[in-house]
Amino acid sequence: MLAAVAPFSPNPVEFAVGGFVSWIVLRIAGTPTMPTAVLFVLLWQWLQTFARAVLGLIDGEDMARGVFGPWVLDAYWYMLTSIVVLAIAFRVVLATLRPSAPDQIVAHLGWRPIDLFLVYLGALFIAYAARLAGAALPALDQPMDAVARLKAGVLFVLFASVMSSNRGLGFLVAAVLIELAVGFSGFLAEFRGVFFVLFIAAVAVRIRWTGMTTALAAVAAIALAVLALFWTSVKSDFRVFATGSDESQNIKVPVDVRLGYLGNRLISPGEIDWSEASYLLVHRLAYVDIFGSVIGVKSVAPEQGDLRQWGDALAHVF
Repeated sequence: MLAAVAPFSPNPVEFAVGGFVSWIVLRIAGTPTMPTAVLFVLLWQWLQTFARAVLGLIDGEDMARGVFGPWVLDAYWYMLTSIVVLAIAFRVVLATLRPSAPDQIVAHLGWRPIDLFLVYLGALFIAYAARLAGAALPALDQPMDAVARLKAGVLFVLFASVMSSNRGLGFLVAAVLIELAVGFSGFLAEFRGVFFVLFIAAVAVRIRWTGMTTALAAVAAIALAVLALFWTSVKSDFRVFATGSDESQNIKVPVDVRLGYLGNRLISPGEIDWSEASYLLVHRLAYVDIFGSVIGVKSVAPEQGDLRQWGDALAHVF
């Protein structure tokens, strides 16, 4: 498919090679004992890079001829190469992992979904408290952010248990809906995280692929795409509404009012330019332009001295 599309791209070689890199990464890192989260990280990084080639196909513009300068093309190759190198590094470091013992493989089947859901609610409360603590004490923001993200581990266990045992589907749906509500009430697109955890859990437990599984996966993918497009179209106005300013991330509007605002926008889909939202989503996904503009600085304004940035970085740490 990529071979058929590549000739129509302004960068046919970059498009074809970029698409092929995903297969290379899976061949390198797709070992039986490789943690599923590692594969997700690698593929997500690849998607953010390859999205730039897709954007060039949409625009009909060579990557080296955009407003960010000719260095974008170099950045694209650097990023593709770095993903392959990262996959090799994971393969070298984690290739010797021992397979899980038989009792470990089936341990989660004995956990009750109701108990896991209650643990999730507790983790949700802890995450909320950690966010408040980080906001009250800025010096603790990073460690409190790490504490808040422990909730993702609990979600993973809940999803894995439900999907492998076929028990407690209602708790899975409830957790997804809660995460969507919490994610949309914030400043960033945190609602997508629950879909990522759901995907990783599904791959990790190696669920049996049936017609129903295909249908559910399609529904989840469509839901994620629609929500992502919706958020892309409303996020600018929503952030101004929530903060009262376009230069601040300090939310001032209560959560119920924020959700009401989003609900009113959601029930009026005709007011959303879905075509523009799709383009902006692809543009937002691709981070190559930013990297290209950064690596081009040295050509325009050479550094004073040798390896100054390395020296500054090491001095900052030590």
